[in-house]
Amino acid sequence: MSFIKRNLPGYSYMSYRDVVNSIAYLPVTSDYYWQTNLNGVTVDGDEMPLSVDQVIFDTGSSYNVLPYADYLVLLGAIKRNNRCFFGANQLFTCRCNPYRVAQ
Repeated sequence: MSFIKRNLPGYSYMSYRDVVNSIAYLPVTSDYYWQTNLNGVTVDGDEMPLSVDQVIFDTGSSYNVLPYADYLVLLGAIKRNNRCFFGANQLFTCRCNPYRVAQ
């Protein structure tokens, strides 16, 4: 059995099968962008009321953008548990639980 070691705190060995089984494939809904439907966003079990229903994945970009009102909704939900902060470089940083997986 193959194993992949993640050199990050909180991670342990994962089998190749576990890694492969954790990959989610989404249908592309545009001929021009890596775009897919956004059915909702949940933070700590709470559904966030966002104004968008499509997202574009751009792996060549350093930034993720969204409407400002949606940003404020997500920021408030994420900051609620005091896991996040603005660092010295003004980047918003969150401490994540390595055992929770986005669904």
